[in-house]
Amino acid sequence: YVIRQPLYELEKIGTCFVRTSKKTIVNSDYITEFRETGIGGFIILKLLDGTEERVARRRKKFVMKFLKAREF
Repeated sequence: YVIRQPLYELEKIGTCFVRTSKKTIVNSDYITEFRETGIGGFIILKLLDGTEERVARRRKKFVMKFLKAREF
């Protein structure tokens, strides 16, 4: 979806949103699995609708901590 609201405001709305890159935010309720790639150590999140989102290297540590806290 395209929104006009800044992403940092969505992060504040609830605990279910996680920022995966500068331009992407994901609702963690829709994450079905995640995997680390061997190339560059990126994380790929797979969502309910089958799409895959790559987590930026800068956000990797934060996203992993977020997923562990949610017992994913």
